[in-house]
Order: sequence, then C-alpha cells, then structure tokens
Amino acid sequence: MDKEVCLVFLHDGLGSLKQWSDFPYKISSELKIPAFVYDRVGHGESDDLIMRRSNNFFHREAENLNRLLKKLQINCNIFLIGSSDGGTIALIYSVLFPENVKGIVTIAAHTFVEEKTISGILELKEKYTKYSVGNYLKKFHGEKTDTLFKSWTNLWLSRKFREWNIFKDLKKVKCDVLALQGDNDEYGTKAQLKSIKENVKGRCTIKLVKDANHFPHIKKEEEVSVLIKKFIDNKITGFNKRSSSVRY
Repeated sequence: MDKEVCLVFLHDGLGSLKQWSDFPYKISSELKIPAFVYDRVGHGESDDLIMRRSNNFFHREAENLNRLLKKLQINCNIFLIGSSDGGTIALIYSVLFPENVKGIVTIAAHTFVEEKTISGILELKEKYTKYSVGNYLKKFHGEKTDTLFKSWTNLWLSRKFREWNIFKDLKKVKCDVLALQGDNDEYGTKAQLKSIKENVKGRCTIKLVKDANHFPHIKKEEEVSVLIKKFIDNKITGFNKRSSSVRY
C-alpha cells in the first residue's frame, strides 16, 4: 500500500479507552500495526458533554473523529474496529470519509432500534442504581458518569428515536466489513447482522459468536481476536499483491 496502516478503535456507548483493557494492544502488537484508541467527548478522561444527544448523534461523532484524525495528522489507511455504538460510528464514518478506510470490523453494532434494544436498556437503567452499575462506570468516567448514562439512555429510549436506522448509509458502505455479534446479545438480535450483510456494497462476512453477550471481544476474546486479525491480515495481503502486480 502507498500509505502506512493504522487501526482505529471506537468504544461502545458507555465505554472508554480503559474499558477496552489490553484488547487493542494485543491486536495491534500481533498484527504489528499501530493503533489509535481514544475517549469520545463525555467518556473516560475526555471533556464533559456540552449538548444533548439527538438523532444525528452517530453522524456527528463520525465527523468528530475525522476532525480528530486530521488534527493529529493521522493520514494513513485505516481499519475501523468499533464496539456497539462505536461500530455504528465506524460504518457511518466510511460513508462520510471513504478515502482512507480499508476495512471495518463491527462488534454488536446497531443499525436500527429493536424491541430487544429498548428492553435491554430499560433493564440496565434499573440496575444502574439498584445493582451498583453506576458505581462500576464511575471507575472509568468519574463525575461525568451520571450525565453520560442519562444522555445515552434518553437517546435510545426516546420515542423520536424509535424509527432511527442507518439503512441508507449502509447502502453506501463500499469497503469490506466483518460484522460480529454475540448470540446472547442483551441489546439486539441477529437481525442487526443481517441488515449489514444485505445492505453494504463491499464484501461482508458476518459471525454470530456462540455463548457471548453484547461484548464478545471480552467474553470470547481469543475467538474474536483471531477473526479480526485474519480479516485485517487478508486485506493487507490483498493490497500488497495488487500493488506488486502494478508495472510502470
């Protein structure tokens, strides 16, 4: 490839850089590809949220990522690896800024709102205070936790958000995609995978990871890591073969 390659990791809706643990590091070191991992605004050690989330939240976050990569002068070919909301942002980013995106890995990405999504968030909302979920999240987000949780749940549970989907965006995704999801996902069914497979223009491989929840990269880390590394390694090998076949 003409440019260097970089992995960009996008955390979930209540996630942060620290909540990835050493997962990005392991993928990066084994593939020998540098990785960029960051906290979105309102998460982890980033700045506080300054506005309410609206239906264009995911598109706005894709635009924020583009501004951040430009500011940091990360101008390489990128593979986006996104968990949950991060997977959704990755798909949208590839539509808005397709130039350097060479592949996408989604882990339990949302493409539309299901009843299971709503029921799962309602259950989590109940556990937030009753079962100390809030205290757990405060380890990562500190004083921003309550604002973050309220903002996230209010968006997903809003009646205006019930009809939200990214089907039109999916039809414009031209790069190859590896879409993963746990078979016991608390927030979505395999219909999410199906919607990605049936709509994206690039080659798409879907995998329902057995005995895994909304975070299969935690529950089944080794299996998920192998799938991701194989996907990216095959893409890079393909690029290099095509490049070496060019004659001037």
